[in-house]
Amino acid sequence: VDSFNSLMEKSASDVENTIYTHGKSNKNSIAFPLILLQNVYYLDPVKYLPLFSEMTDAVKNSEFGVVLKEKLDILDKSSPGKVAPDLTGDNPSGQEISLLSFRGNITLIDFWASWCGPCRNANPELVKTYNQFSSKGFKILGVSLDENEEAWKQAIEEDGLNWSHISDLKGWRSQLAEKYGIQAIPQSILIDKNGVIIVTGK
Repeated sequence: VDSFNSLMEKSASDVENTIYTHGKSNKNSIAFPLILLQNVYYLDPVKYLPLFSEMTDAVKNSEFGVVLKEKLDILDKSSPGKVAPDLTGDNPSGQEISLLSFRGNITLIDFWASWCGPCRNANPELVKTYNQFSSKGFKILGVSLDENEEAWKQAIEEDGLNWSHISDLKGWRSQLAEKYGIQAIPQSILIDKNGVIIVTGK
């Protein structure tokens, strides 16, 4: 398994290097934004925003260029070292909760859904971590990509997720997930006491 994972990581690195080299050598390549869009959520915006700015105006103003810039900006705003974009939504009881209210605590934003098998499989370990560190100020904000409200509530109860939860119940059209460029779940964002992103991960 380890050797397979290493191969996959190497393959991903090779693809990224190829894309970057192509962009560096072809500043007028209309295909470049399209190639990046197919891989954008796996790329580092800190690396690719400067490269994109070097492209010709024809490339930057193209249909795919405009979309690419928007997505890179979203990823940049939600990358380590940046203040986490606020998330405000209703909890299962209909009360509004804001991420800003978690300031002063180390907080994990957990993007998940009741229908997501890997999310549900990861929940026992997340519960264990929460129970171990919650008394020391560790918080979790669950952000669900559910559409079915009852399924969302039932999963919270069944898995014993005794922390704060919000959802706009829009599934993959969730505006909450869009703020962080979420394209796959489970996905987590760890932020410090000042609301600054420490690390992102799956």
